[in-house]
Amino acid sequence: MSSRIFLEQSVGTAVVLALLYWWTGLPEGSVGELALSSLLLVASVGAFFWLALRAVRSMSASEAPGAMGIAIRAVGFALALVFAYWIVWWVPAFDSLAAQAASMVTRFTLGYLAAVAGWLGLLRAIPAGRPRSSQVSTAGRP
Repeated sequence: MSSRIFLEQSVGTAVVLALLYWWTGLPEGSVGELALSSLLLVASVGAFFWLALRAVRSMSASEAPGAMGIAIRAVGFALALVFAYWIVWWVPAFDSLAAQAASMVTRFTLGYLAAVAGWLGLLRAIPAGRPRSSQVSTAGRP
């Protein structure tokens, strides 16, 4: 996995999550506000899927992994999410507010990066394009 893909996914996902967080506070008192809120939701979800598709296309291996490879990647993603949850809720005992704030920023950053790494590992299991068995063979042609 290249660092460019990881950076793109980390920043892109953070932007989409920030938009979704902002979306939860939008007023929906009129039809126009509801339409704009719905449009922002659809755009945010579309941006998330576009990010995932970009990652799949740029990372896909030449062959799709077998069922065991997919299962291992799914377990890795689940473990990354468990680690992210654990590290966010683990609160070490610090005396000063500055140390507590630094701990929170560090823990949230590590949890987020672990979740993104697990997500990219799971996306790597998805082959881009058609499976190898359905591609036209050029073997034996001049």
